[in-house]
Amino acid sequence: PLAAPLVRDGRLRALAVTTPARIPAFPEVPTMIEQGYDGFAINEWIGLFAPAGTPAAAVQRHADAAALGLADPVVRDRHALLGMEIVGQGPAAMAAFLAEQRGRVGALIRDNNIRLEG
Repeated sequence: PLAAPLVRDGRLRALAVTTPARIPAFPEVPTMIEQGYDGFAINEWIGLFAPAGTPAAAVQRHADAAALGLADPVVRDRHALLGMEIVGQGPAAMAAFLAEQRGRVGALIRDNNIRLEG
């Protein structure tokens, strides 16, 4: 997303996107999968978090406020210009997404014997 204005202005050439499908902001830019890197699909994401033990009602109030902001057409248009898709499905969906990501990234780390250095 940070490179979007540079790509749009022609100061930077996008070789590929890492999402599973082409993005609407740059339909001419192929995916890594289309470039021959099977299984290479990484979505960038942003989430809201609260400390463990935060009351469910407080979490839901914040989720509702975030959903209201993310539904604003100005916010949606700005994100689209940056090549970002707003999903915003609430706390339960985020928890399920994080569990899926932990499994996927954990397998990637194990399968490739990736170790922390330093």
